[in-house]
Amino acid sequence: TLQEYVLVQATQPGVEVFRRNEQGKWVLSEYSLGETMLLESVGVEMAIADIYRQVQFDAEVSENDS
Repeated sequence: TLQEYVLVQATQPGVEVFRRNEQGKWVLSEYSLGETMLLESVGVEMAIADIYRQVQFDAEVSENDS
């Protein structure tokens, strides 16, 4: 059974980890640059900065430009 899944933001640095608790409910943990996420299901820790190491984000687009 799926116990944990990860969503990685593509437009800005950020990671969401959803974990199933003992009651079967999904619990969200959010991580940003400078933090380390723990993937409990596989016993792995990973720095968020490592995920985005070679990523360059576009300049933020203002509402007036769209």
